[in-house]
Amino acid sequence: MAELKKSSGILDIKCEIGTTVDFTATYIEKDSRNLINLTGYTAKMQVRDKKPDSAAILTLTSDAGGGITLGGALGTLKIHIKSTQTAALPVGDYYYDLVLSVFNSQLNETVVKKSFKGIFSVIQGVTR
Repeated sequence: MAELKKSSGILDIKCEIGTTVDFTATYIEKDSRNLINLTGYTAKMQVRDKKPDSAAILTLTSDAGGGITLGGALGTLKIHIKSTQTAALPVGDYYYDLVLSVFNSQLNETVVKKSFKGIFSVIQGVTR
């Protein structure tokens, strides 16, 4: 079970060890409130300790089976973290962010946008 807390571009995630985490975000334009088409985008999320040079304790991608599913024209992004993945995480508070990338043919480069970030808290449950 995950607890989500969102405010001004920050989405804090709290999960218990050994549980499945599922949530969906919908991307809309701030002013027009239109859906943002995510067709052609890729996504990557990493959870790291407080040290900038630390190894990621969890990585999700939009590759097949990578834990992130992009909904194209619907503007959705679904996160799925398996219970086996959370079972391997140490208890504590970590930093994470999720970035979206898309190739811009006019610029002839890949544009990377930070989607959201926050604290990723791993807590110990009671039932084992």
